[in-house]
Amino acid sequence: MSPNGEQFSISTENLLDLLEPIEKESPSGRWVRYENKYLSIVAEKNADDPNLPMGEWERPLKQTNWKRVADIAGDLLEKETKDLEICIFLIQGWASLYGMRGLRCGLLLMYKLTIKYWDTLWPKFESSDSDARISPYKWLATKGPDFFQDKIIFFPRNEQRERSLTYLDNLVEKNSGSKSITLSNDQENKIIKKGLSEIHLSKEDTNYLKELESNALEAKTIIEKLDVYLEKKLGNESISFSKITLFIEEIITFTKGVLRAKDIKNNEMKKDNRKVSRTSSNTDNQEDTNKIENEKLEESTRLETEENKLSSGHKEDLRNQIYESIGVLSERLRAIEPHSPSSYVLRRVSMWGNMTLEELIDDIGKFDGTLKGIVSKLEKR
Repeated sequence: MSPNGEQFSISTENLLDLLEPIEKESPSGRWVRYENKYLSIVAEKNADDPNLPMGEWERPLKQTNWKRVADIAGDLLEKETKDLEICIFLIQGWASLYGMRGLRCGLLLMYKLTIKYWDTLWPKFESSDSDARISPYKWLATKGPDFFQDKIIFFPRNEQRERSLTYLDNLVEKNSGSKSITLSNDQENKIIKKGLSEIHLSKEDTNYLKELESNALEAKTIIEKLDVYLEKKLGNESISFSKITLFIEEIITFTKGVLRAKDIKNNEMKKDNRKVSRTSSNTDNQEDTNKIENEKLEESTRLETEENKLSSGHKEDLRNQIYESIGVLSERLRAIEPHSPSSYVLRRVSMWGNMTLEELIDDIGKFDGTLKGIVSKLEKR
């Protein structure tokens, strides 16, 4: 489930399908900017600005259906065209629906399309006039961070939290110097009375922040690779990705800071509990009360630690054990059936456990549906 409540549905298979050529003779397909599907995306994205007055023509605000935008853009990229502007539409849709995970997947798609189809991508690259080709990258680098500000969620909505709190909320709080967060894009102009820095972290929040940090780190790596590739291709016309890189770095800094503060707080509570336990007790009622309260606090900390181990650490250990077992099975099977492709398939699967999404996409891309594709490069390792 995504932080926005949407079922997360960007799979490795989805990305591989989007990276497949449209046709053998025309890998990037055709120009579709004037066709109905493209125009329907543009129309869908034209949502009403809630901050503008309507006067006498007041009516319900039109909101962008990002699921529809993502579906149409994805269909076009898979079946009809490899167009960078449509890729930007898809990134916008995925980020709006799935937050940082959606942005990471969108950035990876744009990078892979760029390096795989540079010569045929739409808009066409003309050395005499490169503006059209550069325009989608320029939007991503300069306007993208502003668009993504309220899409990147720091704390998802839960039973104690009426709404999700975003990068934008944190930015407003920092800039205002206040412990309150005013939502400029909320019609009711609600105020979150508790600052982001004062939020009590549940185990779900902690696990979410760790995943957010991981996705942001991978997104930063993808941007750096895209920047290097475009610099080689565009030379002096290459654009700066410093703004979006800074945006991603601020997300990483926030997650690291919150998680570190939680660790420090937990350690301090443990130290205080140990000090209390070493202090000689007496029959004073107040001291008895303090002892009981400290014991409760220590027990609460212990239970929270155990819950975190079960929810995240245990799952990670179990995952690693499964992949390790697959690797052992592949070796045993190869000893029994050295000429069978089955052991090579299992070995390949066992290697996927330690790969990033980009590495996984590259590795699966080697498979072409033949026996040669299955065992490609594995026998050499």
